[in-house]
Amino acid sequence: MSPDRWNELKRIFDAVVDLPPTGQVSALDAACRDDLELRHELEKMLAADASTALDTSPLAQFARETEAYGADQKIGRYRILHEVGRGGMGAVFAAVRDDGEFEQKVAVKVIKSGLNTQAIVRRFRRERQILASLEHPHIARLLDGGMTEEGLPFYVMEFVEGVPIDEYCRGAGLGVTARLELFRQVCAAVSYAHIRLIVHRDLKPSNILVTAGGQVKLLDFGISEVLSREADDGGRQTVTQLGLMTPDYASPEQFRGEPATTATDVYSLGVVLFQLLTGRLPHDLTGLRLDQMLKRVCEAEPPRPSTVGARPHASSSAPIAAAQGDARLRGDLDNIILKALRKEPEHRYASVEQFSEDLARHLKGLPVAARPATFGYKAEKFIKRNRVAVALSALVLLTLVGGIAATVWQAVRAERERKLAQKRFEQARDLANSLVFKYHDAIANLPNSSPVRELLLKDASAYLDDLAQDAGGDPALLREVALAYAKLGDIQGKPHSASVGNTAGAIEHYEKAAALFETVARNSPASQRLRANQDLLSIYKSLSTALARAGEGADRREELLNKRLSIIDTLLAEQPDNFALRIESAHTHLSVGKRRFESGFDEGLRYYNEHVLPVLFEAGRLAPEADETLGLAQRVYSDLGWYLGEEGRLQAELGEPHEISAGYFQRSLDYYRRVAEIYEKQFRANPEDLSHKRGHAIGIVNIGIALRDTGRVEEALEHLERGRELYQELAKFDPNNLQAVFDLGDLYTARALCHVKKREYARAVADLETSLEHMDRVIAADAKHQEAISYRVDVLLLLGNTYAEAGRLSVALGYYEQAGNYGRKTSTEAARASVQLGRVHLNAGRAYAAFAGKQSSTAAARELWGKAQAELQKAAEILERARTPESAVQLRVVNYQLRKCASASG
Repeated sequence: MSPDRWNELKRIFDAVVDLPPTGQVSALDAACRDDLELRHELEKMLAADASTALDTSPLAQFARETEAYGADQKIGRYRILHEVGRGGMGAVFAAVRDDGEFEQKVAVKVIKSGLNTQAIVRRFRRERQILASLEHPHIARLLDGGMTEEGLPFYVMEFVEGVPIDEYCRGAGLGVTARLELFRQVCAAVSYAHIRLIVHRDLKPSNILVTAGGQVKLLDFGISEVLSREADDGGRQTVTQLGLMTPDYASPEQFRGEPATTATDVYSLGVVLFQLLTGRLPHDLTGLRLDQMLKRVCEAEPPRPSTVGARPHASSSAPIAAAQGDARLRGDLDNIILKALRKEPEHRYASVEQFSEDLARHLKGLPVAARPATFGYKAEKFIKRNRVAVALSALVLLTLVGGIAATVWQAVRAERERKLAQKRFEQARDLANSLVFKYHDAIANLPNSSPVRELLLKDASAYLDDLAQDAGGDPALLREVALAYAKLGDIQGKPHSASVGNTAGAIEHYEKAAALFETVARNSPASQRLRANQDLLSIYKSLSTALARAGEGADRREELLNKRLSIIDTLLAEQPDNFALRIESAHTHLSVGKRRFESGFDEGLRYYNEHVLPVLFEAGRLAPEADETLGLAQRVYSDLGWYLGEEGRLQAELGEPHEISAGYFQRSLDYYRRVAEIYEKQFRANPEDLSHKRGHAIGIVNIGIALRDTGRVEEALEHLERGRELYQELAKFDPNNLQAVFDLGDLYTARALCHVKKREYARAVADLETSLEHMDRVIAADAKHQEAISYRVDVLLLLGNTYAEAGRLSVALGYYEQAGNYGRKTSTEAARASVQLGRVHLNAGRAYAAFAGKQSSTAAARELWGKAQAELQKAAEILERARTPESAVQLRVVNYQLRKCASASG
C-alpha cells in the first residue's frame, strides 16, 4: 500500500470511527462513492476497531509489532508501565527511566507504524524540536527523545497527573468565575507558544489536563508547527493533507483545508470555553457526513451560550447554566465567546492574549472589546462597579436633566473619535509587530541584509515609542511592547551573536524593555508573577551584558546583578524543585563567579563548586539531553576552559615550573573538547542555523588555542585553519555582521601567537596587522564596542612583543607607545584604563629587561636594566592606584619582574 493510499485511509477512518453505525454508513457512502476497494478496506478497519483486537485490519498489519508495548518492555532507556492512550500520530505510554541512574515517571509517545513515511517522520522530529523550545509552567515539558529498536521515533515528556479540564470543572463543581480563571491559564500557555510562532492546531479538553492542585498543563503539540510556508512535495500543508484534527473543535479554515494560523487556536479555545460554560458544543456534529460537518461548521451560526439549554453533551463538563442560570452568561460572555467563534479568522480576536484580556476585563466589571463600547454600555458597567456612589448621586443628576442632551451628543462624538483613534492605534501596533517579528525575521538570514534590517528596526522603534506612550496601564500591551523592544536590542547588538553592530541602540532598547517589564511585574496577578519575573531575569541579563560590552554603567551592572539574584532567591523559595529556575539560578551565579575568578582562580573555582557545578551535575542526571542542560554545560565548560588557560599563562609569567602551567593548559584543553562536542551536536541537528554554525566554529578554534598552549603548535594551526574557513563563510554570508568580523580578527591573533612560538615573526606580524584591521572595522561601525577597543590595545601590545622577540626593540617600543595612547583616549572606565596602561609599561619593562640580558657591554646592560626598572615601577604605581581584582593580579607579575631585574642587575 502506497503512503498516499494509507494517508487517505487514515484520514477517513479517523473522521468516521467515533460515529454511530448508521452515521458510519452515511459517511462511507459520501467518502467512497467511486472507490469500492477503499470502502472495503475501511469497513474492515472499522469492524476490527469495534472488536477486542485489531487482528485482521490493515491498521493491525502496521501496528501489531511496534505499537503493542506491554508492561516491563523497554523503549530506549525507559521501561513501560502501561498504555495511556492513542492519538492521530501514535500511542502514549506511562513509563519510568530505567537505566540504573535514577527512576523518573514519564510519558513516552511512539509514532504509529505505517505512519513513518519520510514526511511524517520529519514531522514527528519537528514536533520534538517544537516541544524542546517550549518552557512554560502550563505546558508539559519535553525530556528526551530517540528511536525505538523498530526504527520508530519517540519522545519523552513529563508525566502529568491530571484530568481533562472539563472533567476537573465537573468534579470540583467550579462556578463561572473559577472556570474563567482556569481557562485563562490555558490562554497564557497558548499565547506563550504563539509568541514563539507555534500554533497548537488541536486544542480540546483531552489535551488540557488539570492537576490536583488546580494547575493547567497543555499537552500534545503533535500537529502544531512553526508558522511557515514550508510545504511537502505536493505543495499542500502536511497537516491539512493528513486531516489531523478533531472535528468538534476544528475551525472553519481547518475544514476547508486552509493553512492554520494563531486565529485557528483562538477558534478552538472559543469552542472549549463554550463547552465549559454551557455543557454543550456550539455545533452538534454527531452522525453527520464529512460534507455535512463542513457545511455546519463553515455556514451555521452557533447559538448564544446564554440560550443553550442545560442538557450536557456526552463529553462535556457539568453545565453552568443548569446550576446558576443563563443570566450569568448573557451579555459580555455571549459576545466574547461568539467573537472567538467567528467564521472569518480576521474578525476573531487578533491574539489569544486579547481573548484572555477581554475575559479579565469582564471579571473586573470593565467594558470588553467584544461588545460595542456604546455610551449606555459603558454607563451600565460603571453603575455595576459603583452602585452606592451612583445611588447617592442620583438626586444630583436629576437636577442636570437639562444638560443631558448636550452631554449625550458630546459622548457620541467622543466615541466616534475614540473608535478612529483605536483603529489607528491597532494599525500602528500591527505594523510595529510586523516590522520586528515578521518582516525582519523573513530577511534576517538573507545575505547582506544588515542595512535593510537596520532601516526596518529604525521604523519599528518609532512605532513602538508611540505604542508605549498610548498603552496606558494595559499589562498585556505593555508586555507586548517590551518584548518587541527586547527583540530590537538583540538584533541591534546582542553580544556574541549575529547583529547589526549598534551597542548604543541595543542598550537604549534594553532599558526601555526593562522599564516596561518592571511595570508589568508590579501589576501582575499571582498567576502571572512567574512569567513576569522570568521576563525580568532575561532582560536584566541582556542589558547587563550590553553595558559590559560598552565598558560603562558599572554601578548599573551591579544593580542588575543584585536584582537577578533577588528574583531567583524569591522564586526558588516558592518553587525549590523547579528545574528551569535552578538552571537560571546557575546562569546568574556564573556572573558572580566571573568576578571571583578575576580575584583569583582558586576563589572562582570554589564559588563554581558551591553554586554552579551542583546544578549542572543534577541537570545532567535528570535531563542530560535537554537544551537547558546543554546550554548550561556549554557555558560552564567554556568558562572553565578560559580560566584554566588564563591561570596557566599567569603561572608561566610568575616563573613557576613548567609542569604547573602545563597542568592548567591540559585541563583547559579537556574542557574545550567537551564544549566542542556540544557545539557539534547542536550544529549537526540544525546545520542551517547561523548561531549553531558559529558555535561549531568556536568549538574548533578554542581547541586550537588550547593545543597551542600545550605546545602542540602544528595541531593547533590545523584547527585554527579549519576555524578560519568557517568564520569566513559566516562573514561572507553577511559582511555587515560585526560579530563575524570580530571573530575573524580574534582568530588571526590566535594564529599569530602560534607563529611566534615557531619564531615565524613575519607571519605573526602579518596576522596581527590583519587582526587590527578587523577590530578597526568593528569600532568604525560601533563606537561603543568597548570589547573591540580593548582588544585593539592587546593586539598593539602583541605586535610590540613580537618585534621585541624578533630583536627590533625600537619598533616594539613604538607599538607600546601606540597602545598606551590609544587606551588613554578610548577607555570609558578609569579602572580599566589604569589596568591597560599598567600592562603597557609592564610589557615595555620586560622588553628592556630581555635586551639587557643579551648585552655584552656592562654599561649598555646597566642602562637597559635601569629603563626596565623604570617602566616596571610606573606599572606598579598605576596598578596600585587602580585597586581592582584584575590590577592586583597584574601587580603580582610586575613585582615578579622587578625582583628579576634587581637580581640580574645586582
